[in-house]
Amino acid sequence: MKRNALLLGAALLATSPIALAEGKACDLTSPDEIQGTLGAKVTLKPSTLDNGVEVCTGKAAGSTITIRLYPKKDDAEREKEEAKLDALEKQGATIEKRKIGKINCMELRPGGKATRIVYTTTCTTPSTPKAPTHAVIEVSNPSTSLEIKKLAPLAENISSRIY
Repeated sequence: MKRNALLLGAALLATSPIALAEGKACDLTSPDEIQGTLGAKVTLKPSTLDNGVEVCTGKAAGSTITIRLYPKKDDAEREKEEAKLDALEKQGATIEKRKIGKINCMELRPGGKATRIVYTTTCTTPSTPKAPTHAVIEVSNPSTSLEIKKLAPLAENISSRIY
């Protein structure tokens, strides 16, 4: 379970140096699919981070949607991400982690000294030896949380488009 949590931390912390995806991040889903998940229209905008990671972002119903493509992380990177999540928990944030099929999801809720963070739900697709890349879809909102069970099906659809 700890290993799964480490991959989920990648979604929250966005520290990957290189994207190894075969396509653009916005090609992995459609505005209609996201609307089906969030219940509101969204316009997607592609971009590339300074570190070369392909990103797709949009806004809908007060939420920010972000899709990122990452290479498989090494153990040192995962340990750093897990330490950052542990620090948030110690400050009072609540982190719920759940695996649905092959998809790893996490719901982060503010609390205690971590009240300034936003509600964030992320789901991460698995990487495979054949495709050492995983996608992360993240929905953030300053006032409400999206349930993991609502985001996981969208992540499964994204996963099917990577491999």
